Amino acid sequence: MVPVEKPRHGTRAGKSGDTLQAENQMLRNLKDLILDSTREGIIGLDPMGKINLVNPAAAKMLSYEAEELLGRQYHTTCHHGKANGSPYPEEESPILAVLAKGDTCWQWDAVFWRKDGTSFPAEYSCYPILEHGKSQGGVLIFRDTTAHKRLEDDLLREKTFSEMIINLFPGIFFLIDEQGRLLEWNENLEKVTGYSAAELAGMHTINFFAGDDKRLIAESTKRVFQGGEASEEVDLVGKDGSRTPYFFTGRRVTVDNANHKMGVGLDLTERKQLEKQLLHAQKMEAVGRLAGGVAHDFNNILTAILGNIGLAALDEKIGPRVQDRLAQAEAACLRAQALSQQLLTFAKGGAPVRKLCSVAELLTESTVFACVGSPVRCETTFPENLWWIEADPGQIDQVFQNLTINAVQAMPIGGTIKVWAENFTIGTDSGLPLSAGRYIKISLRDQGMGIPAEHLPRIFDPYFTTKQKGSGLGLASVYAIIEKHHGHIGVESKPGVGTTFYIYFPAVEGQVTPQPEEDKELLVGTGKILVMDDEEMVREVLGGMLAHLGYEAEFARDGGEAIEMFVQAQGFGQAFAAVILDLTVPGGMGGKETMARLREIDPQVKAVVSSGYSDDPIMADFQKYGFTAVIAKPYKVAELGKVLNKILIGGD
Repeated sequence: MVPVEKPRHGTRAGKSGDTLQAENQMLRNLKDLILDSTREGIIGLDPMGKINLVNPAAAKMLSYEAEELLGRQYHTTCHHGKANGSPYPEEESPILAVLAKGDTCWQWDAVFWRKDGTSFPAEYSCYPILEHGKSQGGVLIFRDTTAHKRLEDDLLREKTFSEMIINLFPGIFFLIDEQGRLLEWNENLEKVTGYSAAELAGMHTINFFAGDDKRLIAESTKRVFQGGEASEEVDLVGKDGSRTPYFFTGRRVTVDNANHKMGVGLDLTERKQLEKQLLHAQKMEAVGRLAGGVAHDFNNILTAILGNIGLAALDEKIGPRVQDRLAQAEAACLRAQALSQQLLTFAKGGAPVRKLCSVAELLTESTVFACVGSPVRCETTFPENLWWIEADPGQIDQVFQNLTINAVQAMPIGGTIKVWAENFTIGTDSGLPLSAGRYIKISLRDQGMGIPAEHLPRIFDPYFTTKQKGSGLGLASVYAIIEKHHGHIGVESKPGVGTTFYIYFPAVEGQVTPQPEEDKELLVGTGKILVMDDEEMVREVLGGMLAHLGYEAEFARDGGEAIEMFVQAQGFGQAFAAVILDLTVPGGMGGKETMARLREIDPQVKAVVSSGYSDDPIMADFQKYGFTAVIAKPYKVAELGKVLNKILIGGD
């Protein structure tokens, strides 16, 4: 609004008094119409700041009758105040500058106070009324901005909430223009890349990628601005050159009538790790299928070889030289059995056949034996109160023989392997992938060449080896055995210094009474034994072993034939004293199904489950399926005698 000049006194030339009076009345009517119809509040002020004009909108907003405001000082009636709600000191009021100097104040924010003491936010301007260039008063025009302030507050809250959501988003959020320059982003982009907000402003996103990833990002951005969507997996490169795998996806959006690309990125580090673990598990499963099948057949062959060697060694007619040869052959078979056991470790679902074990005894025997004939010395340290574990002794022996052999090979010119064990209680916040409880922690440290950092993540992978001679199954079998015992293995290594393996096994709760050493005497008996096995060579050697032990043997090739022979024998009153059932019969009824049928016929049947394949959980939990005892292939005559003696006579 321009400054208002008062009209000068006198009449205009050429117009009569009546005409001027009519024009003045018309102007007054027009002024009243404008004042009454406008939504803004209008207050007229004289040079002293007294109110001399109030329009209806002003009176309504201030909750006064217009007559109540006339003649009052504007600062006492209007209660004009600062934007924070506090009143201006009179000498600082910007309106005074209008009244005293003829200045104009434009669109000030303030708080106006109503008659009842309540307030509302307002925006006002004040214009001087000038005569001969001097202020003769002023006009105060204001409007209630409550709705506008509420909208601003709502928008601010929405913006704040949106920013909070974007910053809480676990990944990266970004908005770029068609040139690929960053316009908006969340805090995660700063954290991941290491760039400050000032550095990121306007940065071209291509700078966050390297190599072929630059091309992928450029192509995907082009597709987005052509109206599509695009996703890609690339490495995000930080300011320090570090790389983090990310999944990015984006789409085109319109902001301020311009096309932009809005997108998000998710850190794939954890997923990549899970994929590696899954791949590792799939490798283990594939090896397990292959190894299980090979080991099953291998153990059947070993059963025939070991059984025949054992029978030959019992022949009193052979001399010492032959006895020595047979002993060497038996030792070779036992070494082959250890190899077979490594293969069986990978069999899918294969469970250990558990017994109470002294860790100190197992470790001492395994590590010392593995060092024989090498320039390496082994030192073991165990506390007297070391807890016991429930484990498969053969598998645990294999674990520590493999670890010790690796340590020996890492010290070709000699050195010392230190082995110690301790009772260890794990809490809920240990950081280890183990349940809380009691464990035995075993440490095995060598002074060898160490393992390069790049190889450490792969040392437990099947077939991975850095040796010129080696199968790559040693540490893989160690890992599998420990996993099946619900334990954990970790490793630390420094090239040129040595390697330390840490193994954790769940400890048995409570006190354990050491088991007496087994009697090696050959135990004989009497009775008729039914043997079910699909391998002819196993049936033949079992026949010889049983005959030597004093038993009479009859044979079936599968479960169907075994059931028929069992029923027939009972019908003739010549029941079998016991049955030995092979678990796996290709193309026929195996031991599990056969046992279920035999128990229906005779709930008191005494049965031994036997297998060269520990994939089946029956070998670890045979009693659950009705079997009386278990014997794993291959086995010797003496072992067979003990098992039969125990179930038929009740011996130890």
